[in-house]
Amino acid sequence: MKKALFIFVAILSGCASKPPPVAKYPSTDPTSIKIVDTLIVGDEVLGRVSGVACQKSLLADPDYNPAADALLAMKREAARIGATGVARVSYTQAPVRNGCGLYAGRMATGQAYRNAKTR
Repeated sequence: MKKALFIFVAILSGCASKPPPVAKYPSTDPTSIKIVDTLIVGDEVLGRVSGVACQKSLLADPDYNPAADALLAMKREAARIGATGVARVSYTQAPVRNGCGLYAGRMATGQAYRNAKTR
C-alpha cells in the first residue's frame, strides 16, 4: 500500500507545472518586447514564459487569430518580469488544463531574456 501511494505521489509531482519566473527587474512595456530566434552572448535568461489564447466559442471563427493573442499574452508575462525580449518562441495547441477547456486554443512559449545593455 505504501509503495502504491509513493508511486501515485511521484506521478502527480511529475505533472505539476513550474511556477512562473520571479521578477528581479522592473516591468517593461509589452509592446517593446522583441521576438528573436537566438540569444546574443551576454543576454540574461530570466525564465520560460508562455501565453494562452482560446476561441470564444465552439464554432471556429475564421477571422480570429489565437496565435497573435497567445503571443501578446506571452509578451505581457515577459514584460511583467522585466524582460526586453523573448527567444525561441514556439506555438502549440493549448492543453485543456490551461483554461481553454473544450474550446480550441493556442499557446506561445519562449525564453524571456534581458538585453545585456539594459542591466
